[in-house]
Amino acid sequence: MGTVADLLGFFQREVISDEELELVVYPKVYQISNISLPRRELFGIPGDKNPVTDPVFILGTRDYQRWRPARYIHWKASARRQVLQEKLFQPSTQEKVLLIIGVAGFEDEKNEPMFERAIEAAASFAVHLERQGAAVGFATDALLAGSEVSAVPLGRGSGQTARILEALARLRPRKQTDIAERITKAIRTSRGVTCVHFTSGDEASDASLALFLKRRRIPVLRVLCDKERLYSMKHDAHLYRDIHVDDLINPSPPSRG
Repeated sequence: MGTVADLLGFFQREVISDEELELVVYPKVYQISNISLPRRELFGIPGDKNPVTDPVFILGTRDYQRWRPARYIHWKASARRQVLQEKLFQPSTQEKVLLIIGVAGFEDEKNEPMFERAIEAAASFAVHLERQGAAVGFATDALLAGSEVSAVPLGRGSGQTARILEALARLRPRKQTDIAERITKAIRTSRGVTCVHFTSGDEASDASLALFLKRRRIPVLRVLCDKERLYSMKHDAHLYRDIHVDDLINPSPPSRG
């Protein structure tokens, strides 16, 4: 039952309709900490195929992150601030980031809070990347309630972010499809793409996905939602690194757009 009226609200009447309305509630969005994504173009492309030989255009500095090469340390700024600083360079190409949520390990009902945390972190990162002008996509092997779409191809703009947020809102902790197939549908080419993988830390599933991405030379930032499973995969450290979800989401209040 609902109420309809003219534009001024003078004449109102109640209407009964059998039509079902769907309400999609987007995940909560938080500020994102300043995390450096692994990039293939800086370390993974051999010889003359590498579009970046040596970064030249310095935009500023930030706190040094331990996995970054020592040659990026800005020693003068470090001495001035009494804490290690690294150089920030102007990006040579548009950022292309594929967000992935792997459902393995989340199916257990007791892990539902971790699953919700993964969804919120992915939503927050999608909004953050859209504001940075990056091309963003999404892929998952989880069930999307009321939708057959398990991948959002890489794209840009607020409409793209809305599609990703809706997909995240529909996620359920149950496996529906093969993650490798969905990743293939989300990206046309692996060149210049970085993946951010939100996971419970299931070793067998993560190792399988890591191997799939490594064969395509796609670097991965793995975001774990269970601190007890925070470990480094035995793969190329430049292409694959781990952080905990609490290191990604800033503890500030939710973003309001």
